[in-house]
Amino acid sequence: MLPCSEASPARHDWSTHQIRAQLPCTSLAGPQIGRPATPRDAPRIVEILNATHEHDEMYLPYTVESFTARVERSPRDYCWERVRMTDRAVVGVWPAGDTVRFIIESKGKRVESRRGLALDWGFVAGAEDEFEALLRAQCGWLANRGLDRLSLFTSEASAGYAGVRELSSELERYVVISFGIPEPPGAATRGLYVDPIYF
Repeated sequence: MLPCSEASPARHDWSTHQIRAQLPCTSLAGPQIGRPATPRDAPRIVEILNATHEHDEMYLPYTVESFTARVERSPRDYCWERVRMTDRAVVGVWPAGDTVRFIIESKGKRVESRRGLALDWGFVAGAEDEFEALLRAQCGWLANRGLDRLSLFTSEASAGYAGVRELSSELERYVVISFGIPEPPGAATRGLYVDPIYF
């Protein structure tokens, strides 16, 4: 994917966009609600994530085994305790800014930041308030580590977009490069999913 402002003559773009929301950690910092996840929570977490993103294009549903492998693959970066949850919502964060500084230069302007990435997030219908509270809790946790923003990928048709938009200090729109794969009918109404760990 590329920012909307970039161009390439070989692209076959979809009409819908992926959006990276930047949430400012200090101003959104909230109390630590919910609890850190454990391996016993895997079935419920998978249920929540799959229900949240089931209509999003490019979402590959988790199984208990695939989610467990993801969380346990690199414990220094992402592990069970970095996935916070309530009974109806979950937000898992990789504090990438602990070791990586993000530098963006555009139109003569240079911006440096230390970010956390929301790798996994979701909520069941009616739990938007719990999802927001978990985002704020994770922002508080990142702020205490000296990180300044939480990045979360979403799209206009994805669950929770309106709430994420309200919390964001910046929304970056990206085009989907399909390399000849036609855009599925109705993709713009179903939303788009991207795994930020591969972005």
